[in-house]
Amino acid sequence: MKKIILSVLAYSLLFFGHNLHAQQTYVVGVEELDYFPLYAFGKRESFSEELLNAFAKDAGITFEYKPLAINRLYHEFLEDNLVDFKFPDNAFWGGDKKEGISVIYSSPAVPFTDGVLVPKANIGKGITSIKALGMPTGFTPKEYSDLAAAGSLKLKRHYQMDRLAKDVLLGKTQGFYSNVVVAQHLVDTQFDGAMGFDKSLPHTEGHYHLSTIKHTDVIDKFNAFLSANPDLIKALSDKYLK
Repeated sequence: MKKIILSVLAYSLLFFGHNLHAQQTYVVGVEELDYFPLYAFGKRESFSEELLNAFAKDAGITFEYKPLAINRLYHEFLEDNLVDFKFPDNAFWGGDKKEGISVIYSSPAVPFTDGVLVPKANIGKGITSIKALGMPTGFTPKEYSDLAAAGSLKLKRHYQMDRLAKDVLLGKTQGFYSNVVVAQHLVDTQFDGAMGFDKSLPHTEGHYHLSTIKHTDVIDKFNAFLSANPDLIKALSDKYLK
């Protein structure tokens, strides 16, 4: 009888232990975009993936990353609830998609500047010099979307970052809009530094955040982790962003 009881107890511990582990695994919806060095989930290590993995390890949880096209990512996060978190996210992104939905954002995790890279000889020529502008699929920067709606600018979107740069060099577009660190890294490593960031054109500064609809407790832990680990963030910045 004792052996039976012990066997039942052992099975129960194994069963509940497994379920406890399963409850600590979260799906993070991420952009299916090679945006190195900031993120490139499933392709190569990056600033963001190392930061999120370091937090998960510290918190005793597991993050599983699910790369999705940007519009599909919004759908699975906001409507289907197929992912627990979205990264990156920002309160100013998503527009009408987030209307009526209470999205919880972490403290600022990664700073960003989004702007336009143009051939170096064209820096400072102004917005009227750009008739067609490339940008990643799913991006909708307001300044340029308004110009496109007014008919003064044509937007050309593509999933591949290198294609956006090639279109500029081939004259199909006069610039491309992206995170400046990502775009400059691409141009410097693959296109001999042929383009540069034009600060005179509309650009946006902000931060990437980790967001969720239901896991406030994890967001609280992530905020505490960010505050407690400035040395880690500096080390990652030195590794990837300089």
